[in-house]
Amino acid sequence: LYLLGVAVGLAWWLMAVVALLRIIRAARSAPPHCRRLLIEIAGRRAARVQLLTSRRAKQPFAFAWHRATIVLPEDLCGDRQGVRLAIAHEWSHIDRRDFRAWFLAGLVRVLFFYQPLVWWLRGQLRLCQDYVADARASGQAAAPEDYAEFLVVRAAAGSLHPAMAGLGLGFTKSELYRRVVMLVQNRPLESRPPRRWTVAATCAALLLVSAVATLTISPRRAVAVAPAEAPDVQTGPASTGGGCEVPRTPGKSRSGAGAVTISNVSGKAEMVVGVRPRGNCSISGTVVSTTTGKPVARARMYLHYNVTHGSIFINAAGDGTFVFKDIPKGPFSLQVSRTPGYQDTAYNPESTPGRFPAFSLHDGEHRSGIVLKAKPAYRVSGRVFGENGKVPDHVGQLIVLAWFKADDGRTYEHEQAQVKADGSYVVDGLSGKPVYLMVANRRAETEGDGYSPIYSPSTFFRDEAKLVTFDASHRADGVDITLRKTGGLVLEGTVRDESGHPVPETFVVVHHRDMLFDRVSAYTDARGHYAVRGLGDGEVLVHVDAVHRGFVKTRVSVNLDKKTAKMQRNFTLHRGVSISGTLVDQDGKPWRIGSSFGFARTTGGSQGPAPTLGWSGLPNKYSIPNISDGSAVFFIPGEGDYDSSHMMFPTKTTFVLQGMMPGHTTLFFSPKKEDEKVIKILHDGRDIMTSGIDTKPGQEIKDVTIVIGGK
Repeated sequence: LYLLGVAVGLAWWLMAVVALLRIIRAARSAPPHCRRLLIEIAGRRAARVQLLTSRRAKQPFAFAWHRATIVLPEDLCGDRQGVRLAIAHEWSHIDRRDFRAWFLAGLVRVLFFYQPLVWWLRGQLRLCQDYVADARASGQAAAPEDYAEFLVVRAAAGSLHPAMAGLGLGFTKSELYRRVVMLVQNRPLESRPPRRWTVAATCAALLLVSAVATLTISPRRAVAVAPAEAPDVQTGPASTGGGCEVPRTPGKSRSGAGAVTISNVSGKAEMVVGVRPRGNCSISGTVVSTTTGKPVARARMYLHYNVTHGSIFINAAGDGTFVFKDIPKGPFSLQVSRTPGYQDTAYNPESTPGRFPAFSLHDGEHRSGIVLKAKPAYRVSGRVFGENGKVPDHVGQLIVLAWFKADDGRTYEHEQAQVKADGSYVVDGLSGKPVYLMVANRRAETEGDGYSPIYSPSTFFRDEAKLVTFDASHRADGVDITLRKTGGLVLEGTVRDESGHPVPETFVVVHHRDMLFDRVSAYTDARGHYAVRGLGDGEVLVHVDAVHRGFVKTRVSVNLDKKTAKMQRNFTLHRGVSISGTLVDQDGKPWRIGSSFGFARTTGGSQGPAPTLGWSGLPNKYSIPNISDGSAVFFIPGEGDYDSSHMMFPTKTTFVLQGMMPGHTTLFFSPKKEDEKVIKILHDGRDIMTSGIDTKPGQEIKDVTIVIGGK
């Protein structure tokens, strides 16, 4: 039987080789523009790579026998950005020599086919290799979400020959949505394991082999055993509605990521964030250029359902047409969003003010004939360098923001783009207004040691930033930015409780009062000391967050002056209240939050001397595990202690409110599912939905039940 299993494994491998050879024999050399993109990505090492195109290949793939080879689907070659992303992904596999590990894994699978652990580890190896390759390839896109969309669109084109799975080529639907989730959540990756883990794993393997080698097997007399009663196991479908819902992994998630669904509607791929809205309506139209009047091929369309906050992303067809089918009645917003070379364009039939104007569909309505006129975009590009003049470490964590005064004249807006692996960036979709540029590290909050925001060309001070203007070409190229670890102003001090004891692990965030996205952060040490470095001057808001230790969040306005390089500011935190509980339906069964959200407010909180926006719930490295489907980052006006807090969801049916201000507290929950509402909120045998609850400092309330029912 063992030899038969090995023979089957070898036969599967041979079938995969034959299928691969058939594709290669029918392939031809890639067009020159594809070769130029390969050289742009791989540099001089591109000379050792064979680049082919094939009609038989539905997905791009790479392999390496005597020579590394990348094969592109023939229908992809007309999409320059798609070719760039595909080549970047496959080149990562070649550059990291993933094929060596994969060949060894394939050999182990043939020899130990009977061991389920081998199959599982082999699958994890392929998935992790793709995670790293995706991370590198997403650096060639404006944002990770754009690369995730590319994966979804290519998946709809078909899969490789089934036999080629024997060589580990292609991917399953399950692997695809895991990769998309990794991109959307923007989780940090290590391209290579730390040396200590490698050494530890090697030692553990040697010890295991030594232990197994000492074991002996001796026969024993058979003992009659009564058959055990089989457990009651229920199984269910892995996915519904033709799509595959991505499981949310508890952990420190980025706000707004939501659940991601990849599905195929009438042969067209779509990506959904949150819960896909469904109904008996549709909306369709065409995207055209305002300058030429011609259709905008593959424009990225964004439809947001204002009831459940579910969002659908699709690409328009080659003739600029788009259609959203099977959607419900109710309020929506529709946009041409983040289409290369064009500004975002909103559908606004009712001339509603705002960036995302709403419109409504009636029951059974099929609105068609919409024409969205997209204006050509302005763009700015350049490179980001470290202090040594080279590409900075962890470049994949950096983004460039082009910011400008909002129409209200008081606040700022921005467009952004991720910095690519070679340090370059392109911020597209701009309106033509003069802009300032800033580089920010969006993972600094969770990692605690990142670059402070740097304004172009290389300054911590907003008033020293260089203004970028545009000419008739709609472009501003060569705008380079050099990062700095030293310089700027410093705000430091201690954080203590009301008894004077230090509060370690406190998250301190600083940003300008009129600009939420230029935040800088730090954490207190064991002595309660913090130091936020690399600050600019001006009026800033300082947030102090230790809710995981039971304290109420607070924020204070501080004026920073260039003449004072280091400023001292101490904080005293007050003991808060923790409230937690469960979500159930009217029958008492667990109710899943989906994309719902909730918060609580204490009567009598201070709003400060002047209204100002501030962060609430910004994730940090001490945040509790949160599935984030229904969680969000709120912008709450005021100063002093926060009188409200948003709900965190450790599981899909439970909630936690940390660091609530003591006093008379009212809970609010918005079930973002159609035709459902909160029926009652129970605590200690009574309904507190309208009456609220009185709390005291340090109190921990665990028995709150939110009951959801139909409207």
